[in-house]
Amino acid sequence: KMEGGDLSARVGMDQRKDEFGTLGSRFDQMADEIEALIKNVEEKQRRLRISENSALQAQINPHFLYNTLDLIKWNAKLGNTAEVTKITVLLGKLLRSMANFEEDTVTVEEECNLIDRYLDIQTIHYGDRLIIQRSIPESIRQLRIPKLILQPLVENAIVHGFDNQLGKCELRISASYAAPYLT
Repeated sequence: KMEGGDLSARVGMDQRKDEFGTLGSRFDQMADEIEALIKNVEEKQRRLRISENSALQAQINPHFLYNTLDLIKWNAKLGNTAEVTKITVLLGKLLRSMANFEEDTVTVEEECNLIDRYLDIQTIHYGDRLIIQRSIPESIRQLRIPKLILQPLVENAIVHGFDNQLGKCELRISASYAAPYLT
């Protein structure tokens, strides 16, 4: 059973006082230690995933936050309370989505929603200069992917592709899925 992966298998020969009893007792002790070690490794991996997720979430570009807060400030000075409210709500939703530590993975749809919140703020910042084209088939929207794997790519495209650019800035987001090759 143990060889087949059933780590709960025990010999249960504690009542015997001969060599077989000793051997069985030591086997059961070894099985207990293996189970404890595996649980320990699984817990460490879980904590590592949470730490990695936290590090990813902490990477939200400070420049983006600064620009967003500056956008809120200038809209407030101009008396555009509707715009201030809209930007603040979008920023709050974006940060709340990023702060969800429960899951390591999200659906493509959920990641797209996060990207949309980010892009809604950028659209306010860039105005009609920012042109966004999306092509994400319905068939892949429920697939699970690592959390925050796409949003940093979109953010980098805007930060490094559009900063200091004059005129229109076009961003194309597309996705496809190729089934894994099974042998």
